[in-house]
Amino acid sequence: MAFADFLQAVPAGQVETIDSAGIFSMGQIELNLRYSDPIQLQCYGEDCGGLRRFSPTAREHYIGRGNDAKEYSFQVTYRCRDCRGYDKVYSLMIWDVTTEASTFSAYKFGELPPFSIHVSAKLRELLEPDSELLDKALASEAAGLGIGAAVYYRRILENQKIRIFDHVIAAAKKLGAAPEVSAALEKAKNERHLTKSLDALGSGPLKAIYLNGHNPLTLLYDEVSDGVHAGSDADNLSSAHDIRIVLMHLADQLSEVTAERAELQAAVNDMLKKQAERNARRKAAERTPPV
Repeated sequence: MAFADFLQAVPAGQVETIDSAGIFSMGQIELNLRYSDPIQLQCYGEDCGGLRRFSPTAREHYIGRGNDAKEYSFQVTYRCRDCRGYDKVYSLMIWDVTTEASTFSAYKFGELPPFSIHVSAKLRELLEPDSELLDKALASEAAGLGIGAAVYYRRILENQKIRIFDHVIAAAKKLGAAPEVSAALEKAKNERHLTKSLDALGSGPLKAIYLNGHNPLTLLYDEVSDGVHAGSDADNLSSAHDIRIVLMHLADQLSEVTAERAELQAAVNDMLKKQAERNARRKAAERTPPV
């Protein structure tokens, strides 16, 4: 994992293996942390807001060594590059750091403001009736509570199945899908085991919402078909993360299809209106006798 990804996406309390390329310079007594590219975080500054690039407040950060010469605990501050008024502070431990190794281990004690997971307004709109459950799923995922997050996402997918399918059916119609495609989707949304129905559709006009050639509905409902994973909390956390990412893709693509079609239809209507006005002027000119 890249160091930037560790800072951006990993909640506190987890150990990760980090690629050390270009990050550290070693001395006999101390370790200098050379920061990689700026990280991307949500800025909640009063005059800012949104996804912004954050840079460390110093180009190099001195890290005093711990009891073990290969173990270091330290704090580092990143600042929004736009407003310069919003900071993110990390408390970290790293170990197995040597000049020879290409990786090291990292642990995040915590961060301030606390770690949180941001999702798009499009996903919130798609799952609006279960916005409270979505917030609980995100909070559980951010806290590293894999089983809790997986349970919440599963409940959301069960509760909002009809709503999600209705949005997909509407997108299929806008994309010019054949009537049998919409009929198959209507049938699938009321089935408990819908994988075969969805696989039989093929991508066709729904290719616009597919993810690397795969139907996101199949991916999502396969993931929760057997309930919460019997595996570890880490397994369930990974499943919750995957569900969130695929849901965001689906919401974004559905919104894009709707927006593109609406914009296209508006453009066509505008052109037809202008065409009618031109034709009316031509006819009027033809009826007007020459002076």
